Amino acid sequence: ENGVLMAHRDGRSYALVSAETVGSPHAVSTQEAVLDALAQARSAAQAQAPTAHLEATGLVLYAAAAQTTAKREMSLIGGVSLLGITALLLLAFRSLRPVLLGIVCIATGVAAGIAVVLLVDGRLHLLTLVCGTSLLGIAVDYPLHYFAKRRLTRAAWRADEAMAAMRPALTQGLLTSLLGYTALLAMPFPGLRQIALFSMTGLATAYVATLMVLPLFARAADPRSTAGLDRLRRAFSAWQQFLQRRARWLLPLAVLAGVPGIWSLTHNDDVRLLSTPDPMLARQEARIRELTQLGQGSRLFLVNGRDAEHLLQREEQLTDALRARDPEHAGGFTAISAFVPSAQRQASNRQLIGALLFGDDRWAQHTLDDIGYHPRIGQALADAFAAEKPLSPDAWLKLPLSTPYRHLWLGPAQAGVASVVTLHGHWSTDALATGANLPGVTLLDKPAAVSSLMGQYRRGMAWALACAIGLSLILLSRRHGWRGAAATLAPCVLAVGAPLAALGYLGLPATLFHWLALMLVFGIGADYGIFTREGGPQGEATLGVLLAAITTVLGFGLLAFSSTPAIASFGLTLFMGVITAFLASPLALIGRGAPEAAS
Repeated sequence: ENGVLMAHRDGRSYALVSAETVGSPHAVSTQEAVLDALAQARSAAQAQAPTAHLEATGLVLYAAAAQTTAKREMSLIGGVSLLGITALLLLAFRSLRPVLLGIVCIATGVAAGIAVVLLVDGRLHLLTLVCGTSLLGIAVDYPLHYFAKRRLTRAAWRADEAMAAMRPALTQGLLTSLLGYTALLAMPFPGLRQIALFSMTGLATAYVATLMVLPLFARAADPRSTAGLDRLRRAFSAWQQFLQRRARWLLPLAVLAGVPGIWSLTHNDDVRLLSTPDPMLARQEARIRELTQLGQGSRLFLVNGRDAEHLLQREEQLTDALRARDPEHAGGFTAISAFVPSAQRQASNRQLIGALLFGDDRWAQHTLDDIGYHPRIGQALADAFAAEKPLSPDAWLKLPLSTPYRHLWLGPAQAGVASVVTLHGHWSTDALATGANLPGVTLLDKPAAVSSLMGQYRRGMAWALACAIGLSLILLSRRHGWRGAAATLAPCVLAVGAPLAALGYLGLPATLFHWLALMLVFGIGADYGIFTREGGPQGEATLGVLLAAITTVLGFGLLAFSSTPAIASFGLTLFMGVITAFLASPLALIGRGAPEAAS
């Protein structure tokens, strides 16, 4: 109406106003500009008509809502995490120096990882930064064990001797983590290779920084009382004794309990499960699509033809096939050919209409005569119908009516002309396959393509994890023997298996982000086992393992409370894995004798 797409429902009138952003919808400046413009538009509309209501949809609005939610959650979760970790370390070490030196080691690793990735690949993927930064959960263990040993040794502390004693455990922990990422580096997926490169560089740099920086800036002994820490060690020593005495039947029982859950585990790589759209925006989008019948755009058909006529004929073949495969009208589509039929179809339609209205029966003329029109009116209509020319896409695109649909016409392409047919509603896989098999038609399913890639990444992660466990067993056997290596890795294997078994029992599918968390759990669990075994039955490493577990849970486990499913699954998996690794860490002492109560 007057060049504007209108809809009338339930006594209200709706006008469609479309707009394009100049910048990226993910840019904060673009989001702020769009939100300000919408606020001004609402105010202006309600000033003219108090009952006016403005609804909007678009990628930029979803991106803005997601960013607002992420900032709010990160501020809350990050704040609680930072306060908790700082309070814990201050309580344990009574000084800010361990906190600051630990940050220096970790920041050095992250900076090195970013630099090497940019040097090799020229760009840093967001997933690499998110997953690679999580290596802090492993790197933070290095300074924690150093300062825990310093705190417990007190007057007998010698920085160089302590670091020399810790170096085998630190080196083994680093190598087992590097093995996991080396397996990722061999995968034929650029994204996984970049994550591996970032993580390997960051961990190695944090390891070197720990060896060099800590003995240099934390040389003096800590003579303060450790009575509280000793009580904590004695409490955990009781758990060590219980677990070691009953390990022969507890360990097989844990394995038997986990196997059915892992066996029933399923996977779902659908990218749409990784986020929850803002409910208000989702309702507005559904309302706008209901009124306009515009397609979603995430799944569409690309149609190619030699020229405009050939293209429209192929579109009609596609839409006819879709209608035939959707008798219940569960799905819908939007196509240029619905507004501009091919010249061939227009001619066929004209022939049918002409025969009905202006044929030998002269139905139109008789009808007009019966209701009192002058005979010349019927003849004028017949002449106008005969002189009418077919509507072409170029002519239709110049009409105001075409404005909301012009994006469907792509125009000249590499081998002729092209257009897209967007889909909405529910379409079966068979219906989509039928359309995709037509000549000149290609199905573009962006969610399916991304989901397929995520599935490949997930399978790559699983194989890399399995390889890492096997290679770590071989590596550790050189120092501890096969039985000792198996005992050292027992906490790690249980920590990886526990979240998978829990997902299987709960009937929840595993995703890429569960496996990303399990890669981190593998490195953390291996560290706990190695430090516990190297520390010996007297339990010197207990404090370091305990502090490492608590800081990791506070740093990453709290992500389980995120409203974003991908982040929540990462955090929950990490939480379950770290807790399991910590509780199972005394298993690493099997074969080294019974633990002694700390005095």
